[in-house]
Amino acid sequence: MITFDKYDLHGDYHWVEFAKETEYRKHVLFLKEWIGEQQLLDIGAGAGLIASQFNDCYAIEVNATARTLAAQHDVVVHEGDAYDLSGLPQRFPAILLGDVLEHLEFPERALLQARSAMLDDGVIYIAVPPSAGDVKEYHYREYTPELLQRSVEVCGLKLDGEIEANNGRLYAKFRKATLKVELGGGTRSRGEQFVNVDVVPEADIEWNLDQTPYPFPDNSIDELYSSHCMEHLVCPLRTFTEIARICKVGARVEIRVPHPGNQMAMCAGHLHVVSPMMIDNMDLHFPELHWKGPR
Repeated sequence: MITFDKYDLHGDYHWVEFAKETEYRKHVLFLKEWIGEQQLLDIGAGAGLIASQFNDCYAIEVNATARTLAAQHDVVVHEGDAYDLSGLPQRFPAILLGDVLEHLEFPERALLQARSAMLDDGVIYIAVPPSAGDVKEYHYREYTPELLQRSVEVCGLKLDGEIEANNGRLYAKFRKATLKVELGGGTRSRGEQFVNVDVVPEADIEWNLDQTPYPFPDNSIDELYSSHCMEHLVCPLRTFTEIARICKVGARVEIRVPHPGNQMAMCAGHLHVVSPMMIDNMDLHFPELHWKGPR
């Protein structure tokens, strides 16, 4: 894990850079013009310099030193974590992730949270430094335009326009799209714009499906697919509970498992046999015990 201690070491360095004719100043002024006069959620606002440029901005930052520095400039930056936006007061028409994704160990989780925090017709603005060989200090990864588009679109967002390179950064705007998730796609996932969630490194989101809660906000998934996965899980009931939590009302859910009468159902590595009786039980009795409302 990378410890981000630049605010402790260098203080409000963004404010210092902005006061001079630097590339960073050009970056901030570009953001101000690009986003315009919209109600904005600034995720990872740091010491509040960019938030100070907007009349209606709700800024959040996990770093306590940065929030203290923002207060010294009379900018309100709320305590908040990009990995958990459940405590926000509302959803927003515009969201900014400016120089944030490269610092995140799990950027897809932050993107999924940001998607849940935006209005259905909202926009997410992203700025990242471009990949230039070796990954810089404090960065987990750096992005080419192709990697940036793929990394964001797999989280249920769609590129709006072109990715622009300017001021030492890549700028990209995304709108909400259908979010399709595959549980346990392995190394040969379904594709078709499905987010593959599995324990293997090749997955879009590397996650042990026996570990709950899953890294998706409530009521966020439009379609869910799983093939030959449930029989490998320690507790399929927990997975069904999670499916009920993360899927929207009316979402399409397709689950495929070996037929209990087939020899394959009993092969090594399978922890459960999924029978028609189990499926009936899920359909008839599961909702009143585990689903939140008539889902």
